[in-house]
Amino acid sequence: MQALPRPVPGRSVSHGLFYQAHYQRALQRCEDGVLSRIGLRMPSKSQSTSLGSEDAFMREVLKRYFGDFLPENTSLETTLSIFSKQTVEPGSVLWRAGEPCSYCVCVTEGTLHAMQPSRTAGKADRLACIAGPGDFIGFLAMLNHFPYEHTVLVPEEAEDDEGACQMLVLQKNKYQALLLSDPPFAQALLRGFLRQISYECRELSRLANE
Repeated sequence: MQALPRPVPGRSVSHGLFYQAHYQRALQRCEDGVLSRIGLRMPSKSQSTSLGSEDAFMREVLKRYFGDFLPENTSLETTLSIFSKQTVEPGSVLWRAGEPCSYCVCVTEGTLHAMQPSRTAGKADRLACIAGPGDFIGFLAMLNHFPYEHTVLVPEEAEDDEGACQMLVLQKNKYQALLLSDPPFAQALLRGFLRQISYECRELSRLANE
């Protein structure tokens, strides 16, 4: 085992064993694993599941989020119809922190990374969240008319050869139109998103107490 370096003058902590590069990479992977487990993750449609087709997977995702709140005369097919499908290549940026929110997305295949901008000049952005199949991202800014808090992108080096990210897109202007044309439907979407926020807050609280 490599000997620990002597403390560096002017530093309160020496660059010892746990500051070696391979330990830092291992800790980063552990942190990524925690971030990717926040919320209620759906299985990828490419995995062996009973969900079958891509449309069946997307309906299952929407049912999980909104099914308990949809009006009796609103079907999952109607819910699916307000979303558009989009495929984004690795390395692409969906939006940047501080930009006005214009849409939110639900990942159906692949991975998105949400990066927290650093307040220190020259310091790299920090990974704040990993969104995988079945996860919505961007909806909190859309509901509250806030700018995006994080920069969201498709990682260039995706694990398991995931490559491009496939997603459902809900435009903000379409949601706002629903508030006027079909308030019970729009309220069902809002309640579904609020419930997901409560799940995520509960999970974060549990992790913080462990």
